[in-house]
Amino acid sequence: MARMIPPFLDDKVQSNGERKIFSILEHIKQNWVVLHSLGLAKHESKIFGEIDFVIICEQGVLCLEIKGGFVRRENGYWHFFDRYGNETVKKEGPFEQVQSGTASLRKCIQKHFGVNAIVSKCQFAWGVVFPDIPFTQNGPDILPEVVFDSRNSSDEFEAYVQRIFAYWR
Repeated sequence: MARMIPPFLDDKVQSNGERKIFSILEHIKQNWVVLHSLGLAKHESKIFGEIDFVIICEQGVLCLEIKGGFVRRENGYWHFFDRYGNETVKKEGPFEQVQSGTASLRKCIQKHFGVNAIVSKCQFAWGVVFPDIPFTQNGPDILPEVVFDSRNSSDEFEAYVQRIFAYWR
């Protein structure tokens, strides 16, 4: 079974998307360590950053951004709608968000352990999960190869993780 850290989902977590993915990950039968909501005090482009899920497994380190609710990009801006219909508009999209978070985590690990440490040299990968919608948007910054969405079943999550590592390899 995957080892979840923390081992439970805090009641303060409002994202239904993160709740869905936490439930999938806690039932994975692989020897993974899964970190939920990893804070990044030394983010490369923000005062503080956060990665929704970090999966540490034999293939390497995988960072996931979860976007629940309805999501679309229009005129260069990302529109996020929660389950209550509340809209948030941002210039930064989920792909850029997880990419910069992954790069920041890698730099932090290299600084802490040294650039020649095994963990610093392992494969780092990232993906974006849209558990509530079929994500069909396209653009030069969107990688459909690393997307998991509502068209996928929870039984496909392990294969999705393998697919992401294969893509980034």
